[in-house]
Amino acid sequence: VPGRIVSTRMHEALYDLPTVIRGVAPVLAARPEAHLVIAGDGRLRSEVERLAAASLPAGRFEFSGRLEPEAMAALLGAAEVYVSASHSDSTSVSLLEAMACGAVPVVSDLDGNREWVTEGDGARLFAAGDAAALARAIEAALGDAAWRAAARMRNAAVIAARGDASANLARIEALFESLGRSRSGRRG
Repeated sequence: VPGRIVSTRMHEALYDLPTVIRGVAPVLAARPEAHLVIAGDGRLRSEVERLAAASLPAGRFEFSGRLEPEAMAALLGAAEVYVSASHSDSTSVSLLEAMACGAVPVVSDLDGNREWVTEGDGARLFAAGDAAALARAIEAALGDAAWRAAARMRNAAVIAARGDASANLARIEALFESLGRSRSGRRG
């Protein structure tokens, strides 16, 4: 769907959905084809829904609630961009899911996100809590189809190389086995 913007965060203060809504508002105003989907749930959902209803054009946003993995993959696969305004995060599973599904990340500039993407290299970053910077980052991502295509290819390669849980667990297991062998060899 052209211009689909997706956020898959829980409706909790840490994930700052009010900044997402305030940041997306000018994008929706400027882009009649754009649509916001907020997936997930949490104790602040009704508050966030009220803010969206007061701030965003009617019919241009939806709250999908919790989704099964297949439905989440389909949603992210159909999205142009994935947005996260989290104030704190380590490696974000939803960031990795978005990268794997082809949604271009527009995420807060956090150490955990920079482990996977940097500004202009796979993503657009913005200061946490800065809705105007988020709007500029979304516009930069949506405004450059060639950059989005390159970001998708780059992100798919990063996920293939570093984001496969089975491969990563196998490497960790091999490391532990190696450490165990070297340690027992020193005792003997």
